[in-house]
Amino acid sequence: MALIVSRGADCRSYTVGRVLIRIEVGPLDTPCHVWQGTKLPSGYGHGSYQRRHFLAHRRAWEQAHGEIPAGHQIHHRCERRDCINPDHLELVTPTEHAARHPQGEAS
Repeated sequence: MALIVSRGADCRSYTVGRVLIRIEVGPLDTPCHVWQGTKLPSGYGHGSYQRRHFLAHRRAWEQAHGEIPAGHQIHHRCERRDCINPDHLELVTPTEHAARHPQGEAS
């Protein structure tokens, strides 16, 4: 099941859980893996598999590092909400996350 359909030259396949997707890889100066599927109004990548909804960045983290511990959130170090590059994602506590986004804009 392909959630992402992007036909550009800079696309590559990516497995999120058991779902094969396509992502657009940004230019060399920004190694973000940009989610090309559905996005929420907040800008976060969103998908579903077998009637279960998921946030793309959380699924990418889990695929690379395992389950997200209770009481933790995923922070985008690149500040791009539609990025699913596991190297750009960081496990933080809600307090740490809030400190990085003083205006209340979590990403």
